[in-house]
Amino acid sequence: MSRHRRNDRWTRFCFALVVFLCTTTKGAELLPVATTFNAIGYQTEAEAAIAALNVAAEQSIELEQAGGIALLNGLYYPTNAVSNAQREHFSIRIQFTGKLIAIYHTHPGNNGDEDSFSKEDRAIASQMRVHSYIRAVASGGTYLLADNHVTQLGGHSLCHGIECKDYYALVQHKVRVLYGIERN
Repeated sequence: MSRHRRNDRWTRFCFALVVFLCTTTKGAELLPVATTFNAIGYQTEAEAAIAALNVAAEQSIELEQAGGIALLNGLYYPTNAVSNAQREHFSIRIQFTGKLIAIYHTHPGNNGDEDSFSKEDRAIASQMRVHSYIRAVASGGTYLLADNHVTQLGGHSLCHGIECKDYYALVQHKVRVLYGIERN
């Protein structure tokens, strides 16, 4: 079997897997399709994810936008970001050439949990055996989930709803007031 045929078979398998995990087969043809058609290749997976999430975050601050990242000939190609017009959950189809190596989506809103991966996010990434990236639209934080470990790639770190540096400065000030070093 030629290398091209193996890649094509792998592509069909991943495509079917994404559809199966994201939705039932009934109605799958009605789902929006994220595709690598005309995509720009990036040197690293993270660069591709960040570029795709930048566009996705600009597309909507209210609806989740999602897609995937495929590896082909040493370059990483993000799909365009699509949405199924639901606020809480999304189901999409991913069409690509190469090997699917990551998925990404945005977390819109500002309810305090958009800077973290949900149980469902973790389960899908684990089942698919791919990395997962999210962008919290409100804070601008970008995160990578790889091997059940989360790494922040960019954006602002929030602690209790404010910038972490500001939060810890406030805590430090309160401690100094308590010890009489500073005035309130």
